[in-house]
Amino acid sequence: MRRPKYLRNDKILTSLNKKEVLTVETLKQEAIKAISKLPETASIDDIMYELYVVDKVKKGREAVERGESISIEELKREMQSW
Repeated sequence: MRRPKYLRNDKILTSLNKKEVLTVETLKQEAIKAISKLPETASIDDIMYELYVVDKVKKGREAVERGESISIEELKREMQSW
């Protein structure tokens, strides 16, 4: 298995800030944790779905941190227009 480019080339690794590298490791750890909770009989579709959910939850948390969320009242108003 080939190592990611940022790990194969010292120049690229030093051009990345440490936060970006830690984010990659953290995401990998989250993925491994999610996959390890699946049963041994999990299909590739099950694994892909779990990784999809991990990604969406991570992006949702980041959006909340950036203030890109709406209140429950705003959501209720929006839903009434459906």
